Amino acid sequence: MRGTIECSNDNLVRKNMIAWMVLESLQQSVNQNTARQLVKEQVRQQDNSAEIRKLKRELNNFLRLIADGGASKSVLAEIRQREELIEELEKPQSTRAHCCPINER
Repeated sequence: MRGTIECSNDNLVRKNMIAWMVLESLQQSVNQNTARQLVKEQVRQQDNSAEIRKLKRELNNFLRLIADGGASKSVLAEIRQREELIEELEKPQSTRAHCCPINER
């Protein structure tokens, strides 16, 4: 019989029905994976936002120190480092480097 699959239990299922069922299952799986990825991305963005706020606060503290006449080479280096980290964290994930060196404090 063309267009059907015959099983040993004498049940007949049309090939297009099986194809539809397989496609439906794949679509559900893809949708679940996409949803997981979206949630992970949202969490990553929230984490980055908090880190960016922290870095900007530190940067402002260093800038106040400079304004008060307390600039040294190490302070300027710390400012450069925070500016680079903020820039890296603000980039879309697809264009970011594999590793973003964040100092643990």
